[in-house]
This record gives sequence, C-alpha cells and structure tokens, in this order.
Amino acid sequence: MIHIAICDDEEKFVSHLTGLIRQYAAENSEEIKITAYYDGLNLIEKYDTSIDLIFLDIQMKMVDGLHTAERIRKQEGDRAGAFGASFRQVPQQLSGESRLCEGS
Repeated sequence: MIHIAICDDEEKFVSHLTGLIRQYAAENSEEIKITAYYDGLNLIEKYDTSIDLIFLDIQMKMVDGLHTAERIRKQEGDRAGAFGASFRQVPQQLSGESRLCEGS
C-alpha cells in the first residue's frame, strides 16, 4: 500500500487531487491511503512516518510549505522523502536531500 499525504489550505484542491489519486488507484488496482492536511502545522504535529509521498503546497496561511518540509526532513533524518508542490518555480531554498516534484 502507498500512503500519500496532501497538505494544502484550499479544500477544493485537496478534494480534486484526492479524486484524481482515487481514480488512478481504481484504474490500476493499486491500494492507496490518502491523508489530507489543511495547514503545515497540522501535518508537522500529526506526521505519520508511514507516508510515502507528500503533495505540499508552498504558500499556506498558518505554516508555509518550506517550513513544513524543513521540519519533516528533521523528523525523518536520513530517510529519503518525496515532496510534491503545486507551484511553477522551485525556490532555491528547497534544495536538499529530498526529491522534489514540481506540479501544475
């Protein structure tokens, strides 16, 4: 099973992406668990180490995605992570050990 987290403060986007992932899972007979977070602080506080992939919005009202990614990297240590974000240009601050996926 793949565990995917979606962290975005726009509920409509979270719902849309969840639908796309569920459609993919159904079409490919994949078992995917999706966990939604609506701000970076919530993801940091409730972070589950079983998460394989995070779709992480960079611009959020409470705690932004850059800070959230930094905190998760600290929690994960040497474990490689994959982060996805819905933005057009990857800021230089995101360079690090984790693989980053640019979307949208």
